[in-house]
Amino acid sequence: MKFEILLSVLFELLAKRKVTAGYLAKKHKVSNRTIHRYVDILSLTAPVEIIRGRNGGIRIADGYSLPMGFMTEEEYAAAIEALDLAHEKTAEERFLSAKLKLTAQKNAETK
Repeated sequence: MKFEILLSVLFELLAKRKVTAGYLAKKHKVSNRTIHRYVDILSLTAPVEIIRGRNGGIRIADGYSLPMGFMTEEEYAAAIEALDLAHEKTAEERFLSAKLKLTAQKNAETK
């Protein structure tokens, strides 16, 4: 579950560039504190930061995309499988969208 949420948060940031912790917490049915912990984990590999204050939120650096070699082929397969299972279980479009994006990234790397 943690891996799915981490990937979902990353893809949400890649798509929207900036979101609030409250939005992500509600979407994933976890606490704001948990989202902040996940963002701390993401910040180890991606330029993600938390901006505090009135117009704050969680954002990813402009122009950032997944780097080549972000994951091994086995990791891509595991992530795609997890997203596929999540989509089958919940029928939520976000899992299918994330799966398609990750598949496209994997295909771009293997060309």
